[in-house]
Amino acid sequence: MQKNSFIIFSIIIFPMQRMLHLIFSSITGGLNGNTFQQKRINSMKYLLFIITLSLSTSVFAHGYILKSRAKLCAQGINHNCGPVTWEPQSVEGSDRFPSTGPADGTLAAAGNLRWGALNEQTPTRWHRVDMLPGTNTFDWQFTANHVTNDWRYFITKQDWDQTQPLTRDTFELTPFCSVSGNHQQPPFQVSHTCNVPVRSGYQIILGVWDVGDTAASFYNVIDVQMPDNDTPPPISELKDIGDINPSSDLHTRDIVRLRLFTAQGELIDQAIEMNIANNEQGKMNTWPKLFAESINTKNTELEAGIKDTEGNIVPVFGKNDVFTDISSDITRIEIDIDLAEVSASLDINLHQTTFSAGEPMQLVFDTMADPAMSLTAELFFQGARIGFKEASLSSSTQLQIDIQDPQAGSYQLIIIGETADHQHIVQENITVNVFDPVDPTDFVYPDNIGSYVAGDLIRGQDGNTYKCLVANWCNGSRTYYAPELGLAWGSAWVIISEGPTPAVETEFTYPNGRGQYQQGTIVKGSDNNLYRCDIPGWCNSQSSFYYAPATGSAWSSAWTPR
Repeated sequence: MQKNSFIIFSIIIFPMQRMLHLIFSSITGGLNGNTFQQKRINSMKYLLFIITLSLSTSVFAHGYILKSRAKLCAQGINHNCGPVTWEPQSVEGSDRFPSTGPADGTLAAAGNLRWGALNEQTPTRWHRVDMLPGTNTFDWQFTANHVTNDWRYFITKQDWDQTQPLTRDTFELTPFCSVSGNHQQPPFQVSHTCNVPVRSGYQIILGVWDVGDTAASFYNVIDVQMPDNDTPPPISELKDIGDINPSSDLHTRDIVRLRLFTAQGELIDQAIEMNIANNEQGKMNTWPKLFAESINTKNTELEAGIKDTEGNIVPVFGKNDVFTDISSDITRIEIDIDLAEVSASLDINLHQTTFSAGEPMQLVFDTMADPAMSLTAELFFQGARIGFKEASLSSSTQLQIDIQDPQAGSYQLIIIGETADHQHIVQENITVNVFDPVDPTDFVYPDNIGSYVAGDLIRGQDGNTYKCLVANWCNGSRTYYAPELGLAWGSAWVIISEGPTPAVETEFTYPNGRGQYQQGTIVKGSDNNLYRCDIPGWCNSQSSFYYAPATGSAWSSAWTPR
């Protein structure tokens, strides 16, 4: 334990031990040798000893063997490992295997359900490390080194059952290598040289680090591939240049590609491709086997699969390795996946986008997803997430987020849908406005035109509220910049809320009043419909042939239907 960690831990633990001492003293005081009471005292002493020991036990010691199953999970060589991927140093359980320690079937995970994926055991589940019998080095890395009793190493029996979780019957229960820790704190990196017994094929080595001041040990299993006879040859005449990993399900028309590299670069003309013919072929553990078989038929310099007990390379379901001759110039491979173009859609219909401050805000929205996808809906206000909803969508679903007392302002509703294969993500952003029920406008346009400044709020002739963006334009020509009416009003103003639509009153019946029309003047046309004057110069033109509402050849240049 590091010094500063020990100080913090002591501050917490020592007062607790003092409290237990006081409790014990109060229980034992004045009992004067009564035998029955003395037994109770002895029991209490034992109990308090256990409690005190538990409280004073460090939780900070952690470490792993560099080529262990858990560490290869952290390196991405082993897959689907669960949380141990981020904590290979934490595979800790009760000590003194095999007399005590984790239960059979849970040895790889040290009896801890959190690391339960490590207990899975098949002949091909885990990546194997090539190893020769005889002298080998086991390297430990400690993220928090600690006082140590010993390190011990156990190996599987030659004909152990590779299809069953590890038990005591799986291993030779006498360690083939033991190293004393002398109850000292080791450095952060430790190497042990051990004589590994002769074995052949797939074997497992169990390394156990017994921490000296706790009742726990750390358990690391190493999956190894050993030669197939008693006279160790070179580890292999083949070299492992990469993996085909069952990363995800694939679908019809997806393409898997193997790319080959030498020290000089990529061998572009030697790439190998396989098309996924149907979704069944694309299953996560199926396509790697099919691709390994395809590689073996298309390139005689490569062998893809997993080494069996006789050292043969056999394509298997799940992860496969790719090998080439040790003398080959090929140094590595890469696997590319080209996904076929598949459309994914998420339709959102938000029932209401404007609300009043001080009243409950109910965001009700209909969703429709194609294909099925998981959905998250998040509501943000001023950078903080204030609402959240999750759902699984197979067709149409209605969701709702409730905010009891919303503040005035602009809210962002962000809805994200993701397909089950994680290959398609669709996002929709919707702005929701909450307004103060008190009219915030400074003026009713065009009152006080000429004095507007950026930020002023005005009520337009359509009843909506607008904010001035550019003062010069806000105060400019009504023909161009009148809110909602001007030809370029959007350059000067932004609408921030929609007000009630004002009642429309007809001022004239065209052509009565012609010459008096202003921008915004409402007239009734000869078809009895209403029209709003947009450009007074044309509205007042004496040429009805061109500008009479609804009938003139260019009437829409001057008027807008109401």
